[in-house]
Amino acid sequence: MSRPNDAITRRALGLAANSQPPAVASTVTVDRNDHAAAAAYLMRHHGATALLILDGARSSRPVGIITEADLIQAAADGRDLNTVRIQELMSQNHPALPASGAAGSRAGSPAGG
Repeated sequence: MSRPNDAITRRALGLAANSQPPAVASTVTVDRNDHAAAAAYLMRHHGATALLILDGARSSRPVGIITEADLIQAAADGRDLNTVRIQELMSQNHPALPASGAAGSRAGSPAGG
């Protein structure tokens, strides 16, 4: 269910109101150490609603995803997307990720990296 401020937040982030899931052939990736604002920028310019996150140490290893909803929630919580890192917001153990690429705990937890 959408809240009244979702449309305002989506516009502020530059995200499309009725975005469609990204096509597999045009998967856009980010590094887990990039700023969340970079993810918002890439989503806007590529028309994506989610980005695949790669491990900074081993750039070809997928470690999670970040979605428009993750960015909207962070903005709604008052977090500065120019300072928060993607690894603090990303989702791991997502069904779209291979099991070996998503192993581990959620970033930001005591066991997370």
